[in-house]
Amino acid sequence: MLDSNVSHALVDDDSLKVALRRAAGRGSIGLLVTHIQVDENLDHPDQEQGRRLIHAMMGTGVRAVPTYGLVLDVSRPESATLFDEATAAMFEAFLQGNPKHSQDGLLAATALHENAILVTAENEKHCRRLRRHFRGLEVWALGDLRAFLEDLEAQTPIAEDAVAAGTLLVPAFTGPGSMKGSVWISLGGFVEGDG
Repeated sequence: MLDSNVSHALVDDDSLKVALRRAAGRGSIGLLVTHIQVDENLDHPDQEQGRRLIHAMMGTGVRAVPTYGLVLDVSRPESATLFDEATAAMFEAFLQGNPKHSQDGLLAATALHENAILVTAENEKHCRRLRRHFRGLEVWALGDLRAFLEDLEAQTPIAEDAVAAGTLLVPAFTGPGSMKGSVWISLGGFVEGDG
């Protein structure tokens, strides 16, 4: 699950956006979004920038899910489900009486419920706080996401000139020990990979 603030990195870094889209298109990752990310980005003081932020996030191939929890004046009831008691207790402890933390708490509760990793551009102190209050939640900083995507690319190389950009390819046969000599199947036929 991508935190709202990751949208800024997607606007500023085309390679990150392309890598996420490629990984999602291959089925290597699933990207989740709730109404919280959409609302936070649409509330940007610069409306045009808000639209760019939304476009960047939606362009990665995200799938919408309801928030796991409903908070008055924050949640869209039609896009939310109710907390269970344990998650409600974690959420309340995270808030520490400050409703300004509601959006982050809802994203954390939803990521935990969906068994998803929460990726944020927040500082490490905030990441530790999320992990402390939402037991079992995995939180990544942007650097962690970038490292994961680089590792993923290294494991599934695709020759740049093999097919048109954006074509989904699946290895149908892999030679022993390397991708050399592999046959890749695309939606339009087959392509012989040469490395």
